Amino acid sequence: MYLWYEKANKCYTYLEDVPADVNTKSIGSELTRTGWATRGWTLQELLAPPVVMFYSKDWVQIGTKDTLSYVLSRTTGIDEDLLTRKKVLDQASIAKRMFWAGRRNVTRPEDIAYCLMGIFSVNMPMLYGEGGTKAFLRLQEEIMKHSDDHSIFAWTDEEASSDAFHGLLAVHPSRFRLSKSVIPYKDREERVSYSMSNRGVCIELYLTHLPDEGPNIYAAPLDCPVPPRFGDHAFLAIYLQKLPGGQRQYTRVKIGCLAEIRDRGALHTIYVRQAIVIPTLAGVYPSHVLQLRKVTGTFPEYKVVASMVPPAADGAKATLSSKAAYFGVGFDVVELEDLEVLATRQDRFDIFQQHYTPKSMGSRIRVGYHRIYVKAEPLLRGSAKYYMIDIELEAVERPTKPIDVILDKIENLIEPATDTAGPTSHRRFGRLRRVFGSSEN
Repeated sequence: MYLWYEKANKCYTYLEDVPADVNTKSIGSELTRTGWATRGWTLQELLAPPVVMFYSKDWVQIGTKDTLSYVLSRTTGIDEDLLTRKKVLDQASIAKRMFWAGRRNVTRPEDIAYCLMGIFSVNMPMLYGEGGTKAFLRLQEEIMKHSDDHSIFAWTDEEASSDAFHGLLAVHPSRFRLSKSVIPYKDREERVSYSMSNRGVCIELYLTHLPDEGPNIYAAPLDCPVPPRFGDHAFLAIYLQKLPGGQRQYTRVKIGCLAEIRDRGALHTIYVRQAIVIPTLAGVYPSHVLQLRKVTGTFPEYKVVASMVPPAADGAKATLSSKAAYFGVGFDVVELEDLEVLATRQDRFDIFQQHYTPKSMGSRIRVGYHRIYVKAEPLLRGSAKYYMIDIELEAVERPTKPIDVILDKIENLIEPATDTAGPTSHRRFGRLRRVFGSSEN
């Protein structure tokens, strides 16, 4: 359709809501309020033809695109130089062209994308029923195949939550409402191509870490100057957050505004999915790593005197392999008088396995005159699932009265595995050794 308009000698536009005596020089007249200027498909009717003749509702000619260029520019936001063909359409940035469409309406939601194909010189199938968002995303993917203009990423949504995750592409041209003046740098440096992949948009961006914004928040400068100054060598930037699990996966955050960056960080190749998939802790992992992170106690006499890993393991951390759909971590506690009686690491595990009764992580159990609380925080690092083990120990006061001794022995025998009693200040007796185990279903 765009090509059809572009090759026409003249196009005639009938304005059903504009009278013949309209003041064509006045901003605020019926001409500036015409419904024709608010429809999506009429954008190409205005831009493509070399000559456009406008007629009132009485079929009286009120002017041409050239003679009405000032009022039309104020009404539509399109530069006069583009309307009068002193500049070609390709000289307008992607963000600016999106801005023109941002305030226009369509009857069918998909048309908000389809009516812009000619504006961006791209082609794609028109699939009514796919929805406006999918159609507009497909349009941007087609644009990226032919343009390296970073202004396609310079959109905002002031109503969105700053913590919400988003892709690099906008879901509607109205997101470019504040981007009319965004332009790309001209030949500042060679831009590396970017493209869609099965992991999202694959793109090379300079990343500047922003620790004050969050532990994994970065500013990614676009190859666009900051309007309206343009000449101060600063870059317009978007906010990105690195997702857990590695694999160079990022998401866009804080889309309510754009940032300004002068000193760019290192160049990284990253991936940004449009539909954000947050790695979950559930599922099957090729390896599970148990790592002791912290041991605390109510008295300084509690300390780590030895650590063991499975006999087949190497190093100070236990790495286990499992293809089970569920892999759980439990713990048990035994009290030993002398660890040296177990000659080898294999002997120790054999003894422990005979008495191992796994308790759930997060349980507080009592052994003798000690309470032990163990928790495991799961973390993802690459393809491995880590369990960071924290142990808290506290002494239980030894009773002195005979009746209290008897009651305490009874309590120690029947006390449930899960104990919500809080910390107490007591003396330590005996020595504790921990045992970690796993259970698979």
